[in-house]
Amino acid sequence: MLKTLLKGIWEWDLESGEMIWSDEVRMLLGLDFYTGKPSRDIWMRSIMPGDRMRSQQLMEEAIAKRDRFTVECHVADSSGSIRTLITEGFPVCNVDGRVNRYMGITRDVTRYSDDGHVINARNLSCLIFFCRQPLCAIEREGTIITANKDFEDLFSSEFVSLKGLNIHTLFRHELKEKRNEAFDMVFNTGKALHFKEWFQGKENGKSNNKESFYQISAYPVYEEKGAIISLAIFVTNATRHDEAEQGRIQLDKQYKTLIAASPDSIIMTDLDGTISSISDIGLEIFGANSKSEVIGQPFSRIVSSSNLAIIDEIFDVALSEGLIQNREILLKKRNNMVYPAEISAALIQDYDGAPSSYMMIIRDITQRKIIESELFHAKRLISLGEMASGMAHEIYQPINNICLAVDNMLMKASKNEWNCKNEIAKSSDKIFENIIRVQTIIDNIRSFSSTDNNYISSLVNINKSIRNALMMFTEQCKHRSIILDFKPEQERFTVTGNIYKFEQVMLNLIRNSIDALEEKKQITPSSFAMKILIRSFHENGLITVSVEDTGIGISAQHIDSIMHPFFTTKDPGKGTGLGLSISYGIIKEMNGDIKIKSTPMIGTTVVITLPPSEK
Repeated sequence: MLKTLLKGIWEWDLESGEMIWSDEVRMLLGLDFYTGKPSRDIWMRSIMPGDRMRSQQLMEEAIAKRDRFTVECHVADSSGSIRTLITEGFPVCNVDGRVNRYMGITRDVTRYSDDGHVINARNLSCLIFFCRQPLCAIEREGTIITANKDFEDLFSSEFVSLKGLNIHTLFRHELKEKRNEAFDMVFNTGKALHFKEWFQGKENGKSNNKESFYQISAYPVYEEKGAIISLAIFVTNATRHDEAEQGRIQLDKQYKTLIAASPDSIIMTDLDGTISSISDIGLEIFGANSKSEVIGQPFSRIVSSSNLAIIDEIFDVALSEGLIQNREILLKKRNNMVYPAEISAALIQDYDGAPSSYMMIIRDITQRKIIESELFHAKRLISLGEMASGMAHEIYQPINNICLAVDNMLMKASKNEWNCKNEIAKSSDKIFENIIRVQTIIDNIRSFSSTDNNYISSLVNINKSIRNALMMFTEQCKHRSIILDFKPEQERFTVTGNIYKFEQVMLNLIRNSIDALEEKKQITPSSFAMKILIRSFHENGLITVSVEDTGIGISAQHIDSIMHPFFTTKDPGKGTGLGLSISYGIIKEMNGDIKIKSTPMIGTTVVITLPPSEK
């Protein structure tokens, strides 16, 4: 018969190496409250040597891949009983999407019989070897057959084997008859007995002049045919019981404080999505005052009605794949206030590997969304300032064309050298063409600098967005002898998104290419072809946009960090480090991706892939 006796929750910070255990985990590992601060080393030492290396290897391989892990191992508890534990660990990401810690559950899945755990001649030797509690085995008359090191350290003043010595000589002589009666009762009935004794002498090899109070636990040891052949005697120092209790209370408070300080809510549900347990922070999700108000409620109760399909998908993926991380969803509080959250869900399995429950880690990302929105608008304003000089070139050219057209009209009129109607129509067309060009530039700048927070996704022709962005840099590139070329595979590529956001991505990439070309020009003695080539095309069922330049390039040590917020390789005052980070976020919102390939002093290629819109 299989009984799950106990389970505990733990957390492991990969960066600091620190661990947090619940009291149940400490009990499962057979540790007392004086073992020390929870750590991976203490955890590994608690596992039996035969399982230790395999368990450590399984965890290290999973952590290297940032995958979940399931480890089965054996430990000896404080009474010497061999227990089978299942430990499941689940990776948890921080706000940057990096796995920086693991959370998990350790469960006791020892197979126990209905009669209780039986000690026999075969497992007695294992108990003697692995048990951390003083333990010996005695014959009926009290002769010690064998003892572990902890028992000998406790009772032997000469550090010699106690084998063959009568156990009654170690305790008060006047209580020998009472002890004998207790031992005989275990031999005769097969039922374990527990009683208190006093002992004075050496303890752990050190002099101890005062008597210590011990609890003696006697268990029957059976032979194969079922006869009781000896007793297993466990000795526990009972004088430290009160100290241990105080230590347990203190550690319990510390654990609860650490969990309460965690920004993440932890909720356990059954396979039907009904909540079975919840952390204190999790109560805020419901706006509840006590756990009793939440346990037994369906998890869907805290999900916005518009996102019920998303939570169903989260449960489905967790059930089929075992883990789903950092899925954004809209949740609601008890007062129906809706807020954005990020959910990671892990499937918990029972001893036989069958799904049994889900562990949900929930993070409120309201503030993060606000900051992202503010950063996006701030970057647009910064970009607007950086474009001021470029705008002068862009607007100057059409205004100059208008002036030339008007001047030409006046000159011909003064000489009576023109056909009034035809010349006016021809010159007017040029004038209005350039006026419209100026108007388009101003409209683009106005739209780009808009503070509208509710960007509406629509069908976007990315070729049009690219051309709008190119218009901002045409004159700049001519002035700097930079070849700016756009080669679309076809005239129209349609995606779903916001046209102004996508234009900002293109503006950021083109500006970065111009800066890279200028930087290379300053340090390159010989001339080189200063080119920026933009292409749009179909590839592998996706719409692809590539921006390729012959600039200074990006070093291998910086390529992995180039998308991080505020990371920049430009000189102080020439870049904020937000451009690529915001661009990456915009493309992700459009369900796309950005990849960067670069070779120092050769050039850089940025490749954007986007799913085509459904027609």
